[in-house]
Amino acid sequence: NPEHFPWHPVAEILRGVTLLTKGGEKDGKEFLASVNKPIALLFSGSWCKPSRQFTPKLENIYEKYKGKPEEFEVIYVPSDKTELEFESYYGKMPWCAV
Repeated sequence: NPEHFPWHPVAEILRGVTLLTKGGEKDGKEFLASVNKPIALLFSGSWCKPSRQFTPKLENIYEKYKGKPEEFEVIYVPSDKTELEFESYYGKMPWCAV
């Protein structure tokens, strides 16, 4: 029953979390205060073929709606196995990461 699912507001999830943005590190609470649009959490990893196929499609949609009323933000939640894998995969993404 979805009514009893443990839903948590993104603000609660990001409290105390440091986000890596293209401009450097940013406090999660600070980031949320500066973003007034829907936020998607992208759970992905460079080792996952379906994720590697999906991510470019999401990037296209993200860029298509950037600056429009339908604009949204994405936070990458990585499951890469090494720092090098993360840096390589995340380096191609236009959004921030935890």
